[in-house]
Amino acid sequence: LVPYVLASLAAQLFRSATGYVDGTGSLWLDLLIGASFGPYYYVFVIVALVVVTPAFARLPERALLPLLALLALAQWVADAGALGWIDLRWHLRNPLLWWAYFVLGWTARLHLPAVQRLVTTRRVALLAAFGSATLVLTAASALGGHAPRLFVRSAAWLDVYAILGLV
Repeated sequence: LVPYVLASLAAQLFRSATGYVDGTGSLWLDLLIGASFGPYYYVFVIVALVVVTPAFARLPERALLPLLALLALAQWVADAGALGWIDLRWHLRNPLLWWAYFVLGWTARLHLPAVQRLVTTRRVALLAAFGSATLVLTAASALGGHAPRLFVRSAAWLDVYAILGLV
């Protein structure tokens, strides 16, 4: 966090010296949510995940898949703007946008041997499925104003998962 605070303070000093307007307008709020320097939006997300990690670690393993499903639904609502679009500054820092990825990675790591067997035995089929899904979803998310916003944003949201699967 020390490099983050130093870079954020330097960004705040730069803004003061040049009159450049960005962030929330509050030094303390900018530091808290990582808004002093745009690329540091992830600091808020990482700190939040570090805080909740002990709670995730105490969950019984059978609770992870239902939790993942719930978080994926919450992520879709947040990312696709299903209940309305929120300010981009908060959108990028919204824990609901990131926690599903975290729990997915956590669950995959707990079941790494099974995941490795699945990928090894079905590599070609998985590459074809995730590759096709990536192409279709990328095309759908590129429709912009030619399709309903919720459809385009939902396709973009699913595209991230297709790309993760492809990788």
